[in-house]
Amino acid sequence: ALNAVAYNAARAVGPAFAGALAAWLTAGSALLASGVFFAVMMVIVHRWKPQRRVVSGPSEGLLGGVRAGLRFAWHSQALRAMTVRNLGFSLCASAFWGLLPLIAKEQLAVGAGGFGLLFAAFGSGAIAGAWLAPRVIRRSSLHATTTWGAIAWAAAVGLIAMTHVAGLVVACAAVAGASWVTVLSSLSAGTQSSAPTWMRARAVSIYLVGTQTGLAVGSAIWGAIATAVGIQWALLASSGALLLTYALVRHMRLELGTEADTTPHPALAELAVAVKPDPDDGPVLIQVHYQVEAGQQAGFLAAMEGMGPARRRSGASNWRLFRDLSDPERFVERYVIESWADYLRQRERMTQADKIRQEAVLQFQKADVPVQLSRLIGVEVGSAVTESP
Repeated sequence: ALNAVAYNAARAVGPAFAGALAAWLTAGSALLASGVFFAVMMVIVHRWKPQRRVVSGPSEGLLGGVRAGLRFAWHSQALRAMTVRNLGFSLCASAFWGLLPLIAKEQLAVGAGGFGLLFAAFGSGAIAGAWLAPRVIRRSSLHATTTWGAIAWAAAVGLIAMTHVAGLVVACAAVAGASWVTVLSSLSAGTQSSAPTWMRARAVSIYLVGTQTGLAVGSAIWGAIATAVGIQWALLASSGALLLTYALVRHMRLELGTEADTTPHPALAELAVAVKPDPDDGPVLIQVHYQVEAGQQAGFLAAMEGMGPARRRSGASNWRLFRDLSDPERFVERYVIESWADYLRQRERMTQADKIRQEAVLQFQKADVPVQLSRLIGVEVGSAVTESP
């Protein structure tokens, strides 16, 4: 919300100033002034000295980090819902951004000053939306806030399409600005609150890529529609598409994450292995053996339902639960991790929520039988096996 306030305060003041400057002098003078203001930002960035954070364990490469982030987002129901809502909203809302110059020039017949005024109204509404959004979320829910924000956006853009009254268009632009920040800042908050520490920057990156992709692709689509059938019909189509999109994904509930979802679990015990693999060795096969009495197996299987997505989010593949045909009370959880370094990172990335989920499974284990865990490393057939040093 604070980022939205800063961004939209600049959005409110900057275009209004640029429009006035362009009307008074030339458009080139506004661009020159923009370059001068960038010099201030360059000095601030140059003087900034970020604190370096020491990361324990093997380092993660760029492509490996991207894959880990995408894998987590794909197997996280919360992040998947945020991304779909974000992409759908940005794709439809891009019509207003892409057609705003034409709204000012053709629909309202105003010049650079009027265009700047529309931007200023949008930015002012966005500041109000950034101030209101956290309060609305606390009183209702993240899901309701984003849904009603999208409805308000569709209504505002629909009114803009149907009127030529400049004052009403300015008022609707302010409503659209409030709706824009309410939806996107709420989705951003939901994204960050649902991602653990190691994933948070990657989750924000996915969120930003989704927003910018929606704006880029949507602007081209709505521009082509406006060329074919006119500005008003393109705006109305975007409003209808937004309402339809949110109706289709209404089953994807949006919720803020809990502290347990993001707080790392205390460090696990040191691994006791006879042979210490190299970080790139792998794949690693993990097998967890459970003994569950017949009367407890329904509850055990229900508890295990959440283990698959949790394992996959942190790096596992080929996750499956098996039952021993020779011993009906014996179950084996089996999954594969790409390398030994990835396995070490998986252990470090366990959160409090993961631990709670694990404890829910372990309560069905026979009291007098310990859980057995085996770790196996992949070897090439015909190659020499590394001996213990």
